[in-house]
Amino acid sequence: MRKSFCFQCDPTYLQGCRILLPVVWCLGLFLGIAFSCCSDTFSSLMRVALWSDVSIVGLATVILLPYLLTAVAVFISQPILILSVAFCKAFLFAACGSAIALAFGYSGWLIRMLLQFSDCTGIPVLYLLWNRCLNRDRMQLIGAFTAALALLFVLGSIDHWVIAPFVSMVR
Repeated sequence: MRKSFCFQCDPTYLQGCRILLPVVWCLGLFLGIAFSCCSDTFSSLMRVALWSDVSIVGLATVILLPYLLTAVAVFISQPILILSVAFCKAFLFAACGSAIALAFGYSGWLIRMLLQFSDCTGIPVLYLLWNRCLNRDRMQLIGAFTAALALLFVLGSIDHWVIAPFVSMVR
């Protein structure tokens, strides 16, 4: 018997999760910004990020961990895990981004874009993948995972080979 790489759930349950995805995403962004604004020590730690080198392992973790957790959620047929991955990604993205902006003042927007390049460009890919997974589109799900992995790999490579050396030159 061939196991399908898709959720084996009730379609109304998947539709409810699909409606909750933008709500969970916005809640994660809001709580991440609130956490960063309330925590003074967190924003002061962001100044160190500009002076340290980018590790390929850390970059791969930031890019690939949400992707792998999404694949596990689809494989074990638990769409609620996609919502929790989306919330965590949004919370951490917003918390780090606003901490960088607070730590660097007027130049924070540029430093934030440089330090969070792979996140800023990879989040739309992940969001579309999450939406596709909750859409229950069986035939294109493996193609969506393959395309998302290829795009995330390209974005991570651009970050590691182009953006990170540029940031180290600016120091």
